[in-house]
Amino acid sequence: MIEVKENRFKKFAEAEVEEVPEVVEAVEEPKQTPKETTSSLVAKLKSDSSEKKKNYQFTLQPSQRKKLSKISEKLGIRSDSALLGEMIDNLYDEVFGE
Repeated sequence: MIEVKENRFKKFAEAEVEEVPEVVEAVEEPKQTPKETTSSLVAKLKSDSSEKKKNYQFTLQPSQRKKLSKISEKLGIRSDSALLGEMIDNLYDEVFGE
């Protein structure tokens, strides 16, 4: 006959846990989704590009660079340059109707 031992996590589960307000708030608040206009700019992610990529250099304000990184992270885009590329392609299509 197999002997069943006491669940080793039982005491942990029964222990009283002190709630940390910041954690409770973060868990209870629904995640905000990006605005419709933002998502429409990056909705059509093109993973396959037949056009070869080249390096370009341009300047941004440090605050703009931070914002760009935050947007990429929030939308789950692999890199800031990928986000910029998609934004340019989608905005171009929107402006010129292509």
